[in-house]
Amino acid sequence: MRNHNIAAFFALITTFIFATDPAMTQDTGAPGEQSSSIGSSNPYPAETDSAGLEEIVVTAQRRSESLQSVPLAVTSLSSERLAQSGITNSDQIALVTPGLTVSTGGGFPQPFLRGVGSDRTANSEPSVATYIDGVYIAYSAGTTQQLFDVERVEVLRGPQGTLYGRNATGGAINIVTKRPSDELSATLSGSLGSHDLASGNAYVTGPLGETLAASLALSAMRRDSFHKNISPRRQPGGSDHESVLSGRGKLLWTPSTAFEAELSIDVLRSDSFDLGAPYRQIQSNAVGFSRGGITGSKPFEVAYAEPVYSDVRQYGGSLRLSGEVGAVKYLSLSGYRNTKHYSPVELGATDVTVTRVFIDPINSEQFSQEFQVLSGDGSPFEWIVGAYYFHELSGNNPYNLTVPPVVKQATDISAKTDSYSLFAQATVPITDSLSLVGGVRQTWENKKVEDFTVTNLLVTPAVTRVLPGKKADFDKFTFRAGVNYQTNPDTLIYASYSRGFKSGIFNLSNPDDIGPVDPETLDSAEVGVKAELLDNRLRVNVSAFHYDFKNLQVQSLLAGTGSVVLRNAAKARMSGAEVEITAVPGPRLQITSGLSFLDSKYKTFLNYPAFEQRPAPAFGNAAVPTDLSGRELIRAPGFTGSIGAKYTIPIGENELRLNGVLFHTDGYNFEPSGRSRQSAYELLNASVTFAPANDRWDLTIWGNNLTDQRYYRTILLTTLGENVIYGDPITGGATLTFHFGRGNQ
Repeated sequence: MRNHNIAAFFALITTFIFATDPAMTQDTGAPGEQSSSIGSSNPYPAETDSAGLEEIVVTAQRRSESLQSVPLAVTSLSSERLAQSGITNSDQIALVTPGLTVSTGGGFPQPFLRGVGSDRTANSEPSVATYIDGVYIAYSAGTTQQLFDVERVEVLRGPQGTLYGRNATGGAINIVTKRPSDELSATLSGSLGSHDLASGNAYVTGPLGETLAASLALSAMRRDSFHKNISPRRQPGGSDHESVLSGRGKLLWTPSTAFEAELSIDVLRSDSFDLGAPYRQIQSNAVGFSRGGITGSKPFEVAYAEPVYSDVRQYGGSLRLSGEVGAVKYLSLSGYRNTKHYSPVELGATDVTVTRVFIDPINSEQFSQEFQVLSGDGSPFEWIVGAYYFHELSGNNPYNLTVPPVVKQATDISAKTDSYSLFAQATVPITDSLSLVGGVRQTWENKKVEDFTVTNLLVTPAVTRVLPGKKADFDKFTFRAGVNYQTNPDTLIYASYSRGFKSGIFNLSNPDDIGPVDPETLDSAEVGVKAELLDNRLRVNVSAFHYDFKNLQVQSLLAGTGSVVLRNAAKARMSGAEVEITAVPGPRLQITSGLSFLDSKYKTFLNYPAFEQRPAPAFGNAAVPTDLSGRELIRAPGFTGSIGAKYTIPIGENELRLNGVLFHTDGYNFEPSGRSRQSAYELLNASVTFAPANDRWDLTIWGNNLTDQRYYRTILLTTLGENVIYGDPITGGATLTFHFGRGNQ
């Protein structure tokens, strides 16, 4: 009943504004979504109706198209909308994306789309794939990106097994950064805020010659930690703050209208106590308490003797070559990324060492190459064929595990992945209104565990075991079939059936359970409607889907150790619907809203080691084999919704812009048994911006989580207890931005 009330509430707000505000009936211009560049970063100006919404251009199907003509469930978030919602990094986009839930722990983001995702951490690839300018990012800790120079973020919901391929079972997140311009312009901004926040961003772009343009983006941020370590045993080391330094440089060469080359290089360094694993122990009979440990007594209080933090160091780049030959277009995209991640974790969550894990560091080095040939503008139907190669070398160097007094060992292990695929997709018109879509992809993968040693550090001298390597081959055929019906220029109806898969993986954290586990497979049936109404002042996109999921890759922790066990443990099904609404009721107001409804069940999930609290005088939890068939999937809330608004107030020739977004979720499980659950909560972000008429600068006063809502960023249930990390508390500050160049005369 609560879900229906919330949905009605959001609908009532929109209806009320349309019906009652006299200013909303004026048929004059209104701001809308920012125009978007294509996936190859080519500029495609928005075609703006002065009385309505701007067109949004996306590259969800590997070519530039209007969002309303793409037969997929896609959320496109412009840089303007991200700023209005208080979003500064990719982990926060769930606030305005229907069906998306993002948890983090130990520096590992865990995105779930429509209940599909992965709660594994080290050396695992998420089930929701992340791309930067078309380049896939394999290592999960490397997917958190600062959005200081972003053009837009596209979130594709549902399996993307044809055009995106491996590890896009749940969907894909595409981060598209700004393209260099041949006109000189720059933006400088600085922020001060609560918790001693200080940050600054700089972006400059312009020509270096008649055919060469460049851009440079720099970002720096430092903020005191939300958490306080109260342990009297605290040792030196680690951090008590969060700091991020990042930069990106681009060169764009356009010697002719038929060819262009874009080179991009980026670097990031992130050091954070909050984004590590600052768990607070909330179980009264946790094992750490039995050994004299303490924990915090309220949210954001923790107790650790040895340092816990997350330190991510990454750099990468891409080279994009694109052009036209005769009646066809082509694209070559080469990508490289190198990531090192340091993240010590105390699983006991008190200030005595019970089970400490420290990978020093996790390494991931990857290279990818993609070739595409696409139909030209004069083709009678749209088609694309391509080939893709991916290589990654990853490892734990070493994986240190300490469980006093029985285990103290270091495991060095490296793994290599080589993936090859061929793909094709076509959209063929049958009539002026009806078209058919068909796509296929064949993937071949080879995974190999290479170096593998386990050193026992409890004995003197240390004893090292050399274990044999392993290899596994996986191949998968995935597809997409659909029908599109354009009832009129403003309404598209579509239906599709598709299959996606997530590759099988080795378990690099447990020498006794290397695996591998089999690939996950998801079959999806989906229908949707995209419509623009009320003279292009109202955009409504609706989708409904049903999933059948096989061979879910599930993790659990072994009793008494920090070792992870991976299994193919379940069949599942999910059914749901999403609604996205964008409205411009009048010249000064824009409203955006997104609703997600989801019903999920494990169809078959036998013998899951569910943790049950041991009765006194025992401590910790016992793993009890449990049949979870019929239970709700993890990170799969039955309902989430958000509503955002931007209202502009003229002050002479100047403007005052009011922005706000309200998010609600009715809660979700953090682990399959449902014992650790996030209850319903709301988040409210808002800002006020003063912009003078000359547009040379603007000042924004902003606040996030204005109701200071307490909610969990993650919950970790182990044999040792129940550990929690809280989401960010109320924060606020001011941002001053200067604009130079185009439009700032």
